[in-house]
Parts: sequence; C-alpha cells; structure tokens
Amino acid sequence: TLAALDKALAEALRERLASPRTREAVLADQRRWLAARALACPAPAPGVEARAAGQTARCLARIYEQRIASL
Repeated sequence: TLAALDKALAEALRERLASPRTREAVLADQRRWLAARALACPAPAPGVEARAAGQTARCLARIYEQRIASL
C-alpha cells in the first residue's frame, strides 16, 4: 500500500539523514525528488473517475519503490 511505502521511505530517509557529513546533500536530493514526484504523478482533479486515481496510485507506488531503492 502507499501508506506502507511512505513508512518505508521515511525510515530509509531517516537512516540516510543520520550521517551529519551527508545530511545537507540528502535533504537537497529529497527536495528535488519531492518536486519531481508531484510532476510525475499529479493528483487527479476532484470528481475524476476511480480509474485515474488508481493510475496515480500505481505511479506513486512505482516512484516510491525507486526512491527507497536509491536511498
């Protein structure tokens, strides 16, 4: 689920941020990823059919998995 992926991403990010030496670089990279995420998987407009919402959820799951693997 997206909730589980969000928790896994938070944990992976927390581990990477533990190193003071790379903390700022990791934070900058995370900010870039968040901006790209919003562009890659835009939220469907209110009232849009469930199929579009499902496509967005699959898109988010894919990029969350990629991000977790990259951390």
